Amino acid sequence: RSVRVKSSLPWTAQELLLLRAHYTTSSRHDLLDMLPGRTWYSMKRVARRIGATGRDVHPTTFAINSVFFDAWSDEMAYVFGYWMADGHMGLYDGRYRISFTCKDRDHLELVRAIMESTHPIKTDDREGRNPCYGLDINSEELYNGLLRLGGTPAKSHTATLPDIPKHYHRSFIRGLIDGDGSVAWAHHGATPTISLCGTQSLLDGVARVVNEQVGVGYFEPHISHHTMYRIQYTGLRAKALAIWLYQNGDSALARKATTAQEFRSWEPSPTSHWTQKAMTPKLQAILSQAA
Repeated sequence: RSVRVKSSLPWTAQELLLLRAHYTTSSRHDLLDMLPGRTWYSMKRVARRIGATGRDVHPTTFAINSVFFDAWSDEMAYVFGYWMADGHMGLYDGRYRISFTCKDRDHLELVRAIMESTHPIKTDDREGRNPCYGLDINSEELYNGLLRLGGTPAKSHTATLPDIPKHYHRSFIRGLIDGDGSVAWAHHGATPTISLCGTQSLLDGVARVVNEQVGVGYFEPHISHHTMYRIQYTGLRAKALAIWLYQNGDSALARKATTAQEFRSWEPSPTSHWTQKAMTPKLQAILSQAA
């Protein structure tokens, strides 16, 4: 059996031209024939150095809807919002990857099903930590789709509200809250509360959309931790927002959808400081849906 001997000689200009021209399109076997004396490991290393990336070094063996982010739908908007909150994107060993993380395995299974993926869900259950689950998808098409929508690898510091058709704002914001928000009872179970964390620019955009759609008033994001900002709605505003966000048949994180459903039966106490002045027509119309 022939053995390929590693060459210690510097790469020639001709070899670099060949690698740059054929690395992303030719098979491993053909590349080894084109560049005798060079190992596959050496080719991958040099390709990264000269910027010849984009090759799927490990061919995909899992199904995925590679055009998932190319057309708007409620489910696409929801997954996009969830990714904006709890996802990542990057280039790893020449492969374009998008990722999702979650403490709820069932929810990642839902995201995987929506995207028509068969990729495995990985478990991180290191000692001393609560289990966390991850879904990694290698796809240049999905990566570029997120870029076109406004996603970036550094979104936790740079995210702004993307240009989303008005009809899909509700699903997108529900995805954000399921990923980086809270739907919970505050004050020992006495007050409905919905909050969301993110960049100042992203939350400013969300707050304006929520006020326009639900009539809860504009709430300016306030700094929560270092560069992280937060907006929060309580009482009847949180109840109305829950009614607007979480409706039957929506894709959602189950435990937050359950709490949102509980908000529907809540009423402020007779001694509440809530005044009729704060009741807008939009807010009143949405609250009437709880009856």
